[in-house]
Amino acid sequence: ITQKIIDDGLVLAYVTFLNNGQWHSWSQLPLSFVSYQGNAVTFFDHWNLSYSINQLQFSINTTAYACYSVMIPDSAHFKIITVPGSFRIANPKVNWRNYQEVKAIFNLENYQ
Repeated sequence: ITQKIIDDGLVLAYVTFLNNGQWHSWSQLPLSFVSYQGNAVTFFDHWNLSYSINQLQFSINTTAYACYSVMIPDSAHFKIITVPGSFRIANPKVNWRNYQEVKAIFNLENYQ
């Protein structure tokens, strides 16, 4: 991550999960999960990405465990895309939260 990207561009993070042999659709971070049992919330997870020059950091805040450290599951796969400011400005109609639109505009390959 460069200062120019931080100042003018975008840093996009998407995650997908393998569940019962099937990949879920890509979702952009930050992302929240809520689990219910009946009408009661059993846990709440919030996944986030923070960044600075030459550094990315994933974090998970959860109510599911009485601990301060949660491992990212092996079933989670991430894609990080940096978008130069000039490219972002030249493509004002792109929904950057929608991975399929981002994939199309960058001609990204279809792999997990």
